[in-house]
Amino acid sequence: MMERLFRDRGFVIHAAVYLGVNVLLAVIDVFTSPESLWFYWPLLGWGLGLLGHAYAVTHAAATAVDGSVMEQEDNADQSHRS
Repeated sequence: MMERLFRDRGFVIHAAVYLGVNVLLAVIDVFTSPESLWFYWPLLGWGLGLLGHAYAVTHAAATAVDGSVMEQEDNADQSHRS
């Protein structure tokens, strides 16, 4: 399951941006107002979105136009490289 997750380019980019931005927010928060920390709120909210993205990548099947469920290809992100 983790292998599939980290093969998805969209998820990897989302996770990298999440990590970078939230580290930056934590540093800004600690240095500007250490008496009242707030950085964990965006960390939590965005983290829920990242969990939803992970769920979609690992569990969701592709749906055809007619509503039938198709088998999702393991190498779906390779079509973007061509």
